[in-house]
Order: sequence, then structure tokens, then C-alpha cells
Amino acid sequence: MQTAPAKEARTLNFKRLDDRAALPTRGSDQAAGLDLYSIEDLTVGPKQRCLARTGLAVAIPEGYYGRIAPRSGLALRTGLDVLSGVIDADYRGEIGCLLYNTGDETINLPAQSKVCQLIIEKIITPEAVWADEISETDRGSGGFGTALAAGYVGVVPMLALNLLQYSQNWQAADLFRLAPIRGPAALCHGARRAVLALLAFPTLIVFGLIAWVLRREFSFLPLLIPGIIALPVYAMIPCLRGQAVPLSVPIEEAKSAGRGLTMFLAILISVGLSGVALWAWTGGWFGWMLVAETIIAVSAYAAMRASLSRAKWPSLE
Repeated sequence: MQTAPAKEARTLNFKRLDDRAALPTRGSDQAAGLDLYSIEDLTVGPKQRCLARTGLAVAIPEGYYGRIAPRSGLALRTGLDVLSGVIDADYRGEIGCLLYNTGDETINLPAQSKVCQLIIEKIITPEAVWADEISETDRGSGGFGTALAAGYVGVVPMLALNLLQYSQNWQAADLFRLAPIRGPAALCHGARRAVLALLAFPTLIVFGLIAWVLRREFSFLPLLIPGIIALPVYAMIPCLRGQAVPLSVPIEEAKSAGRGLTMFLAILISVGLSGVALWAWTGGWFGWMLVAETIIAVSAYAAMRASLSRAKWPSLE
């Protein structure tokens, strides 16, 4: 047998605690709140607070609560805001309205001014209990941090390959030209693979372990995949035109503005990739995003690898 739903109260009982109190009114039939009136003259200085008395008590039905809210018209005209308050169903004391003057001029309100409104809202009041686990959601907590960490891992091989180029004994790199290789591609690929294997992937693993230790669950780990897909492309960027030959560039050239601009653009792309990854994760199209990123990354990697294979040793002159 089904229980009939409780009938919502059509009246709200107020008790006058002061002879100056006025019964709250609605601005229109469909207005959400009841306007409350002050029983005293009010003066609120700039950036000051003031408690407006209403001289009323209210009996709010069980299953509801009263919310003290500002009146938009008053706030627009004077800059007077209301610091929201909560009236529980079992509270029977006087209703007060805490006002705050956000402006730079003193506000004077005569008695019987409408100072705030009372909105009645339905609530549930569950009991608070301890739980060993709580349900997980797609959002979780801090998903963007995981995605951002994965994106920034791409900067690691770029930075490492750039730093490996510099040496005070850079002239010794001319010995590479004596080796039976037609261009710098083989040396660039060797440096790139070493950086990926010994630095980039271990860094990614460390990020994942730290995130797991902090959150104790694995549902967010797929957010690392976009960074993994982009890693080979990031590592190819310093190798373009055969520029990633280890220990082949004077230290003075490390101050080149062009290199700094490249790193800055890579960081912007990493942030953008992280944002798109989290958007796709929460939007339910993360799998499609990975497919699209893989196609783009494979195409870019193939094009850059082909360009590197055509690179030749620069002239010694």
C-alpha cells in the first residue's frame, strides 16, 4: 500500500515578537521569497556590517529550511548585500538579517524598509556516518592535475635533448662526421631513444605512482594516455634538421631566443592537450579523443622522421 505524499503547506506561520513587526509580503504571486521588513532605522557605514531586526519568529515546516537572501533591487541601487543565513525548522527565535555595505557611502534605511527576503527550500537531512570507501565518479578529484602532469612529461624529452647538445668541447663533435653515417639522423635517434627510455618514461611512471599514492585508486590513470601518445612527437621536435646531435653546440647558443620560444609553445600545447583530455574524459568521448590524437601523432611523427632522415651534415666552413 502506497503512502500518499505529504501535502505541501500553503501557509507559513509567523509570530510577532515586537509590536513594530510587519507581516512579510511577496512582490508578486510568483515571487520566490517573502520580503522582510526592519523594525528600526538602520545606518550602515562603508564596508561595515549591521544586523537588521525583524521582530518576527517563524515556524518552518519539517523537511524545509529558510534561507535569508538579498533583494536584488536594493543591492543594485545602494550596494547593500545580505550575508546569507539559514533558519532551521526547529528555530523559534527572532529572525535577523545581517547586512553588509559593499559601497563607499553610508546607507540609511528608515524603519519598515524591505531589507531582505526569506526563501523556503526543501531539504533532506541524512545522518552523517563514517565509511571506509565512497563511490567514485568520472570526475573524481584533481583529474586535471593528472592530465596536466601527463602533458608536461612531453616537455621532458625536449628539454633533455636540448641540454644534451651543449658542450664546452663542442668542436670534438666533428668526430661524428668521420663515422660511416650519411647524416645526423642516427645520432639524433639514439639520443632520442635514450632520453625516452631513461628519463621520460620513468618520469611518467613516477607521476602515476605519486598520483596513486595520493588518491589510492586507478580510475584516473587513463588520463596519462594522451601524454604517452604525444611523447614520441615531442621527442622528435628537437631532432628536426638534425639539431639534436649530443655535445655539438657551443654553450653560448643556449641563450637563443628561438629555443625559448619553442619551449614556450610546447608548454602551451601541453596545457591545451591536458584541457582537451579532461574535457573528453568528463564528456564521455575520451576514446574518440585518443583515436584522433593517435592519428595526428602518427602522421606528425612520420613526417618529422622522414624530414630527419633527409638531413645532412652542415658544412664545416
